[in-house]
Amino acid sequence: MDNQIKQTVREIIMKELGIKEISDETDLYSIGMESIKYINIMVEIEAAFKIRIDDETVIESNLRSVNQFSKFIEKLLN
Repeated sequence: MDNQIKQTVREIIMKELGIKEISDETDLYSIGMESIKYINIMVEIEAAFKIRIDDETVIESNLRSVNQFSKFIEKLLN
């Protein structure tokens, strides 16, 4: 997995959730992610990677960790 993608995703998630540290496998919902924060994270990710993410694809992917978000973005970019 591309470390730059993972680092960017991690920074976006930490900023949105207001935390200073997060592991790659932490369940984001267990540390405060809710639907509006999820939407904000997706908007930030779209801007950072200059991509458009289909809502249905996001729902089907059930993204709950830095690793899951990173793998999802990497797939979209390739």
